[in-house]
Amino acid sequence: MATTRAAGAAKTAAIADELIYPKQADAISARLNLKTNILIYGEELFLIDDLAREITHKLKKSAAAHFASASARHINISDSNFDYGEFLSSEDTFSLFGAEDFCVKIIRGLEEFGASSPMMKKFCKYLDAIDKKGAEDNPTSLVILVYAVKKPVAEVIKNTKNFIAINCKKMYENDIFAYARKLAARTRKSFTDDAVSALAERSRMNLFQINSEIGRLAILNHEKAEIDIETVESQVEYFFDPDSFTAINELDYCIYKKDLNNALVTIGELIDHGVYHALIVNRLISIFRTMLSVSLLNEASETFKTGAYKIAAEFVSGAAYKKGYDRFRFSNDMLSKFEFFCNGVCNNSNIYRSGSKLDFFNGIKNQMALYAVYYLKNYSEKDLFELIKSLYQIDVKIRTGVLRIDQRPESVKEEIYKILISNFKKL
Repeated sequence: MATTRAAGAAKTAAIADELIYPKQADAISARLNLKTNILIYGEELFLIDDLAREITHKLKKSAAAHFASASARHINISDSNFDYGEFLSSEDTFSLFGAEDFCVKIIRGLEEFGASSPMMKKFCKYLDAIDKKGAEDNPTSLVILVYAVKKPVAEVIKNTKNFIAINCKKMYENDIFAYARKLAARTRKSFTDDAVSALAERSRMNLFQINSEIGRLAILNHEKAEIDIETVESQVEYFFDPDSFTAINELDYCIYKKDLNNALVTIGELIDHGVYHALIVNRLISIFRTMLSVSLLNEASETFKTGAYKIAAEFVSGAAYKKGYDRFRFSNDMLSKFEFFCNGVCNNSNIYRSGSKLDFFNGIKNQMALYAVYYLKNYSEKDLFELIKSLYQIDVKIRTGVLRIDQRPESVKEEIYKILISNFKKL
């Protein structure tokens, strides 16, 4: 019975009429009117903000043709000064005295509250009331609910059944390039395709940074008829985003490929931009420990050694020529192939498989596993043991006061450099 209820709840939590932005931009634009409330959610935060601005501008412009005035009211319910009672009171006042005006209410911050929190419950009641009434019953205002999560909680979905639901899904490289061209077009400056691509790459595919750089270039080059790749290369620095996967991935690749110079530069940038040193040390240890596991498995099974390297080589060579969704799909296919192969080896070779999260076989759905197999050729078993031991010693030196990071924060960075330089030069 409990299972049946859970299945029923899952069905009610499905979003009935979902539009994907920017894939269905034209369909979204066609659906917008002054009689429909809107829910915007998803993983791509820039898209959420950008779309909310675009929709607000379009609806205000449309309302101006029918009302004495049109305004936008921004409400952040996660603000410490927000008072729900005052909010409801202002809603009642507006409905009584604002008949000649139109208001677009942009509500943010709901994602800061858990599904069972009092504020979530209060706001779901508010959403339920306006959802049941519909914008047609309140012709002087509509709501844009900006909810920055991958998927809204069931209560929010249930109480926004009659909203237009727009999902700003995470974008891949090709999508980001296309959206960057759209952002460039807004400046009314001519950007060449090469310039937009170079700018996106230098901005590490961060849409907030891409938008900022496009605006800056348009102002700096207002006298130019066209902004080309040479302009981008001379005026746009490489953006460093320590929170991006790209920054961490670059460190991984440098270590796998034994690229000492770039490894030191990347580690320096991460630490200088506030990334805690322990996260970097643990990342390095994880890479070397995974490679050591591969080395031991190669000794245990010739079948594993031959087959795993063959799949890893296919993955590395294939991934180098793919971008965006093609790369994502290719990686998933190769990881599935590798998982199938590893399961077969374990079942037929009596290789022990523990439940530990550090067991190599429990991480084979991660690309790190395939890179570890392929780039193990750059390391010996002895070198890996020495690297792991030396990196573990950093924590010991901090706890015993040998490294005084309270007095010299850069001492940890210097210690990581020393370990990598001394070991890599022996390789």
